[in-house]
Amino acid sequence: MRQLLQHRHLVLTLGLLYFSQGIPIGIAMDALPTLLRHDGASLQALAFLPLVGLPWVVKFLWAPLVDNHWSPRFGRRRSWIIPLQCVVTLCLILLSAVGISAAAAGLCVALLAVASLASATQDIATDGMAAEHVSGELLSRVNAIQIAGVMSGFFVGGAGMMMLSARVGVQGALLAMAIFPAVSLLE
Repeated sequence: MRQLLQHRHLVLTLGLLYFSQGIPIGIAMDALPTLLRHDGASLQALAFLPLVGLPWVVKFLWAPLVDNHWSPRFGRRRSWIIPLQCVVTLCLILLSAVGISAAAAGLCVALLAVASLASATQDIATDGMAAEHVSGELLSRVNAIQIAGVMSGFFVGGAGMMMLSARVGVQGALLAMAIFPAVSLLE
């Protein structure tokens, strides 16, 4: 625990990054199907929704590109993390503007697919950042933060999005979800 406190800024940054990575996939796999079905979307319209998770399965294909190409101006990891967090934030804002409806189902899935691709790619850079800055026992604790962060983001993006949309509407809930990747940019 003492090591986590000594590296609290790094741990907080990693936690926020991992948390924000889980939000798009939580929305896509949990909230979006429910909201689309509620709006009358057919099961056929939802059939391709699991493909939104595909970037997480095959990200190893472009991991070498992420590790080996970066801007010296921003640094090895920030060159990827900052623009990709901007992409996730923008996708969530655009999704809020479009609205989640059966008529816009294709566009909703496309925006979440782009956000998922950005999150999966950012995960490569975030994992690299963690591996570069910590080692030993602290690395195992940071790995626990990784899993907790992504899964928490998934639950907030899914169930949290649904609960929040009951209070502030879908548009407001999506804008609230966009705050997390935007705030992680400040760290």
